[in-house]
Amino acid sequence: MTTTIALDLVDEIPPNGDLPPSQSLLQQYEKMIVTTLLRSFALDLMFKDQDGGNIDTPVTAREFGLKDEAAQTRYQNRGDYQDKRVKNKYHQHANYSKRNAEASSLRKDGKLIDSYTGQKMPRNEAQDMDHTIAASTIHNDPAVYLTNLNGVDLANADTNLNHTNFSINRSKKHKDMKQFINELEKNQAASQSRINELKKKGDLSDKERGELRKLENLSKANIEMMAEADKKARKAYEGTIRTAYLKDKETWKKLKTDAASQGMRMGLRQVVGMLLAEVWMIVRRKFPQIVSEMKEEFSLSTFLKQVGETFKEAFTMVKEKFSSLIKSFGNGVLAGIMASLSTFFVNLFAGTAKNVVKLIREFWGSITEIFSLLVFNRDQLAPGDLMKAISKIIVMAASVAAGTFIGEAFSKLPIAQMPVIGEPLTIFIGGMTTGILSVSLLYFIDHSKEVAELVTFLNKFEDQLVRKIEFYQQLNVDLQAKVSELAALSLDELHAQIELVNKMSSGLSLATSPDEANEVVTRTIQEMRLDLPYEDRDQLKGLLRDKSVTLHFG
Repeated sequence: MTTTIALDLVDEIPPNGDLPPSQSLLQQYEKMIVTTLLRSFALDLMFKDQDGGNIDTPVTAREFGLKDEAAQTRYQNRGDYQDKRVKNKYHQHANYSKRNAEASSLRKDGKLIDSYTGQKMPRNEAQDMDHTIAASTIHNDPAVYLTNLNGVDLANADTNLNHTNFSINRSKKHKDMKQFINELEKNQAASQSRINELKKKGDLSDKERGELRKLENLSKANIEMMAEADKKARKAYEGTIRTAYLKDKETWKKLKTDAASQGMRMGLRQVVGMLLAEVWMIVRRKFPQIVSEMKEEFSLSTFLKQVGETFKEAFTMVKEKFSSLIKSFGNGVLAGIMASLSTFFVNLFAGTAKNVVKLIREFWGSITEIFSLLVFNRDQLAPGDLMKAISKIIVMAASVAAGTFIGEAFSKLPIAQMPVIGEPLTIFIGGMTTGILSVSLLYFIDHSKEVAELVTFLNKFEDQLVRKIEFYQQLNVDLQAKVSELAALSLDELHAQIELVNKMSSGLSLATSPDEANEVVTRTIQEMRLDLPYEDRDQLKGLLRDKSVTLHFG
């Protein structure tokens, strides 16, 4: 992977501002690895808008229907959602009942927050529970039956259950959140007009009081919060479906069968990619454990050695889990590829660990640049842009190191010359190495003694800066006290004058014409109650033309 490609991926996958900086960068680099994996081996095509050939995917199942007979049968036997027995399964689920009970307790204590308005729900008003992704939508989603998941459980996941007032919930019904938000925005003006009309009307009927209550409840809807709740629910829902699809052995069998019938070019490429995806998931889960074991003394060399051993374990586990697939695919070619990759990754990180002194030496320039950004921020970057700039520095350092370590080493392997998978393997290994070295550098910055010493060194200057700020603050206090004494003004009067002068300066800096500037000065003079021999500009002009007037300065 070239540095340019790595930086493009960083731009494409921005840091998560909701997470602490280190966690946000870590998540970003992990996404970069997964994105490289999906694209290198054409796995992303399995989730894009295409007919999918003979293989069902979550997207093609929704777009074109299910081809798999077992999934078709499950889908056809799902039952009508409007059937009371079917609907009750969704509204009598254990988690649904549990969340409702918790909400009732919070409401009685005055602590229940409406997920769609952000306001506290009144104690005397019953709360409603909304399936953010409608239960009927999940019940009728072909992807649920393709992956053989339980739609009732999916609908009642915590991420899909949100409490709101009865008006919002019962107006939304089974609508998609985007559709419901569009309706609210479209009807906003008319609804507000009707609210005003009903409020002006003195004696309301029961029906009108109910209408007013409903419209006022709907007017409380916070569009941003509703959209965020929907985004969160869909991310979890689609993630569960995707994970179940990729982990299902039937998916692998169908992929292999399809490859055999249509030729092995795409089949072999995708199977290798899916096996490597399984390897990466195992390795990823081990990272926090490795770092946790080095809490007292973090060593980048030890960390990289452990990563190499983790790859070895992961390849062993994947080869055992999918042994029948690997043995039968392509007359042993898949077994050879996996063995070569396992050996390569173990040797790669073992060799990198041996050269860790050289690696850290190359990283120090980047670390210095990061601290310079954090301390000075000369370009006055916003927090999100600052994080992106730091992220790019780390990725550039890692991609240069990755290019140094893997370029010659991988090109010597026979699998690098294979016509179908040689190129995607080269791209993926570059991306994987760049990503893991980025993660390694991030852990090094967070946990190493060397960087801790640098932080301590910088903190000394922070102390000096704080002392200087305190000195000038005290000097300002002393200066104001002296002026107060010389001018025979109380400190309160002096502070009021200073505030007016600051206000005038700010107004003058924002003025866009001489007239606006004059208005600012005139207003300040009036607020300061200065005794002037004129009241407006016309009087001032007359005063200046009067030759008998003498101006005194002093």
